[in-house]
Amino acid sequence: MSTLPSSTDSPKDLAALYTKACGLILVALAVAAGLMAHGLPVVHRGTIGPGAFPLLLAFALAVSGVVLCLRKPDACSHRTAPSAGWKILAVLPLFPLLLTELGTVVALSACGIGVARITSGSWVKALLIGCSIAAGLHLLFMLGLGVPLPWGGA
Repeated sequence: MSTLPSSTDSPKDLAALYTKACGLILVALAVAAGLMAHGLPVVHRGTIGPGAFPLLLAFALAVSGVVLCLRKPDACSHRTAPSAGWKILAVLPLFPLLLTELGTVVALSACGIGVARITSGSWVKALLIGCSIAAGLHLLFMLGLGVPLPWGGA
């Protein structure tokens, strides 16, 4: 059986192949980010240094990539097909536009809901995922790292 997609492959087979390819791309990006952050200190004078966040992101990318590569083909749906990637790329430029006018929580929520809706297909799941991610990241930066984030209306 050929590993390259053909016109006779089912949408689920193609979605599984593209999901694994995306997983490999994420792992490659994680390795590149980790190598670029390698020389930066993780802890600097008792506080979080400039290397902590890139390494944390590299770790998250690597884990996400491995999870995508190890997914069973049954877990892949037609909603994760390549067209979903273009829709997600169309949603992401909204973030900086919403950030300056409405703030971090609203911008993260809107983009998170948009991406989750594209990939999950359910408005309820999308609302839960988008709002949870926005609140979690905002709390992480504000309370955990002490980094103030914009509230909007700047």
